[in-house]
Amino acid sequence: MNDTHPRRRNPRPGRARKRAIREQAARTGVPYSVAARVIADLGLQPGESVASHGRTIYPADPLRQSLVEQRERRSFTERLADTRLAASLPAGRPHHLVNRFPPGRGLTGSGVGRLYHGEGRPELLTMLYLAVAAESPALLPDPAGLAWVAEMAEETAVDMECAELDRAARSMLENDTSTLWPRLAASVKSALSSPDPLLRQAATTLTTAQAQPTTITPTRSSPDEAITSTRPSLDAAVTSTRPSPDAAITSTRSSPGAAITHLAAAAALPSPSAPPFDGVRQILDALLMVAEDGHAPGTRVRVLAGPNRGRTATIITAVWGAAGPPIAYRVQLDGATTTLGMAAGELIVLAGQESHPA
Repeated sequence: MNDTHPRRRNPRPGRARKRAIREQAARTGVPYSVAARVIADLGLQPGESVASHGRTIYPADPLRQSLVEQRERRSFTERLADTRLAASLPAGRPHHLVNRFPPGRGLTGSGVGRLYHGEGRPELLTMLYLAVAAESPALLPDPAGLAWVAEMAEETAVDMECAELDRAARSMLENDTSTLWPRLAASVKSALSSPDPLLRQAATTLTTAQAQPTTITPTRSSPDEAITSTRPSLDAAVTSTRPSPDAAITSTRSSPGAAITHLAAAAALPSPSAPPFDGVRQILDALLMVAEDGHAPGTRVRVLAGPNRGRTATIITAVWGAAGPPIAYRVQLDGATTTLGMAAGELIVLAGQESHPA
């Protein structure tokens, strides 16, 4: 052998497998022997893990990617301003969360549509915080302490201070929405007379609509008939009076989210036809997973058990217990239109899911 050339090292058999086991152990926080057994039993591919371990906050999504990257490039001054907003309860934090977890879409071809979306998300989040403040005031963090933590310019530090509040808000969304809406509306009405100026101001803002004139073509024949039109989305509630058969109708069209604020003012009124309950659930799911671990809505998974074993799916929302990470997930199988519940241990998180760690 020529000594001027280094001896080529023959690859050891099983090196790739051992590397995969080490990565699995590090990713899930379990001993090497446990990770080896899991990989052998479940046939995990490199980069995959069981959904009962690990964390995915921002599943890879081209639609959200640029927004997430912009947040990562914030200056200290921008991060400080954003963290102060996150610590501003009850109305500032909702806007922070909506910006932090922007709307996205499911994987093309999966059948999953929009995620983290819905007009009126900040308003609904504010109402949830007002409801927690009314029903469980002890869960509100101390304002002075929260403001001090915000000066660190670390949003996760503020998350820790607001953890109980955020979890209580998320738990409300597990209730039947037909009974939840009057409960939220009653909390807003109660906050209007609260001795806390911040709660009172938030409730006043929710119940004050910013109106601007718009024109709607009449469609009814009676010249004296009053026409009330409600759009199926949250962004408009139109009430107008028609003076003549051919006259245009001048009415007031609410600003974004104003329909939800009008209805919040009176518990006796019906709830809007499409409040953004799903989008707010997904925002709070992703937020709680920053500290508790778990896999945010939009994460791609493969089913391990049952008649759908081997099929790929998308996590739509999480199911939370009294404490800790999610105990189950609601997933939508590729090509399906409905969701089904699966225990966390019955799902495998596919590789390459985390676009950017939180």
